[in-house]
Amino acid sequence: MLASTTTATTAAVRRAGARMLTRYSTESRTSSLTELLPALQANDAAVVDLLKPELAEIRPSAGWLNDEHGSGPLPPGEWWLIDPVGGNLNAVHGMTDWNIGV
Repeated sequence: MLASTTTATTAAVRRAGARMLTRYSTESRTSSLTELLPALQANDAAVVDLLKPELAEIRPSAGWLNDEHGSGPLPPGEWWLIDPVGGNLNAVHGMTDWNIGV
């Protein structure tokens, strides 16, 4: 079961990464906060929209938290803890050091 969970999770993360690559450009540069915030939110949303249903199918009883900073202890049970686009600011600015964190 662990191997199939790992395989399915890896596949979902790769699909999320592929989706993010369609949004990413080394030429991308936002010039203001009014451009930056929507770009960050759109990147996170694009990844969460793909990952959340796929991961819920893998572990239906697991909780979901896509806030890598958290807000205290989690209740007992399994959890998906997601940083949709780690280094999102880097991605928005066209830098290569970003990731999909699961």
